[in-house]
Order: sequence, then C-alpha cells, then structure tokens
Amino acid sequence: MKGLLRKDLALVAVNAKTYLVVLFFVAVWMFTTVKGGEISYFGSIYMIVVFGFVGLGTITSDEQNGAVGFLMTLPVKRSDYVKEKYLLCIMYIVCGWALSVILAAVIYRERIFSGDEPFVIFSILYMLAAVILVFLMIPINFRFGTEVARIVLFGVFAAIVLGVVAGLYLLEKIIPDHSYFDKIAETINAVTAGQLLLGFLAVLAVEGVLSYLYSLRVIKRKEF
Repeated sequence: MKGLLRKDLALVAVNAKTYLVVLFFVAVWMFTTVKGGEISYFGSIYMIVVFGFVGLGTITSDEQNGAVGFLMTLPVKRSDYVKEKYLLCIMYIVCGWALSVILAAVIYRERIFSGDEPFVIFSILYMLAAVILVFLMIPINFRFGTEVARIVLFGVFAAIVLGVVAGLYLLEKIIPDHSYFDKIAETINAVTAGQLLLGFLAVLAVEGVLSYLYSLRVIKRKEF
C-alpha cells in the first residue's frame, strides 16, 4: 500500500500550483473578512472540500489512464487498493483542515479559540462532514465511474431535499398547529458542539464500515 500512496502523491504533486492558488485565495478571503471584525468559515470549508476532492480525483485518473488494470497485474491486493484510496482522501482532508487552521491562526490569532462558535471546533465539524461526504462518493465512483457518480450524488441530494420537503408538508397537514416547528428549532439550537461532534463521529463510524465493505465488493467483482 505504501507504493500506491507514493504513486498517488506523485500524481497529485503535478498540480501543486493549483493548490497554492487555493491557499492564496483562502488567505485573501480571510484577510478581507478580518478587516470587518468577523471570522469567516468559508475559507476553511472551501479548502477542506477542495483537498478532499483531490483524493477522489486519483480514482478518476486511474480509470482514465488505465492504471487500475495495470496495477491489478502487479502483486497488489484489491483490498489494499481500496484502503489506499480511503487513507489518501482522509490524509488530504486533514491536510486541508490543518492548513486552514494555520492560516486562521496567523490572521485571526487567538480569536479562533474564543466566542460561542470557536473556529477550531467548528472547523473540525466541517472536516468530519467532508469525510462523510467523501466516504459516500468513493463507492459511487468505484461502482459507476466519475461522470455517472456526479449524477448519482446529485440524485441522492435531490431525494433527501424532496424527502424533507414532503415530510414537512405531511406534518403540516397532520398537525395544523405550527408550534412543533418552534420546538424543532429550539431542539436544534440546544445542541452543543460536543454533541454534534459525537453525532458526526457515530455517523462516520457506521458509514465508514459500510462504505469500505461495498467499495471492496465492487472492486473484487470488477474485471480489468
């Protein structure tokens, strides 16, 4: 698996200038917001998502240049190939998070630890959310390919949105009293960052196991 990591790291290094542009853009954004006396989470979210999709991009590259078929002729286990993709994506997401925190520490200084919504705590939540998203994307990419995976992901999010809207509509019809909306809002506002963190970790643990097992099944059944 070490060789697979070195291959993908070398592949990603080719586009190093692109990531420097991302760093520059985020730094400029943070400098702009700090002048207004605000702390912006957009730069952190953007960097985390961009770095997360860097790992996913290696799956696309492997498919397009036929690297997967070649790798399968070498003494490489298919399980190692799957594990490496998960490890690579996690590494890049953590790297994106760490760089965003370092930039925030330089620009916002001690303010990243203060306030009702500390930058550091909420940036960790964004990092976990990115991992959850990538863990959803990896098996879809393995199963359908990159282009179809984007359509499938859009369909999944559309189904979630439609489900929420339909659920709220049914609640409104069944329970005319709208006071439950206030109760839901109060419940959401009462959730602490620590509780969110535990919830994200629980979701990530379950999703990670299911995602890996399905990805492994897909790769084992593929013919190269």
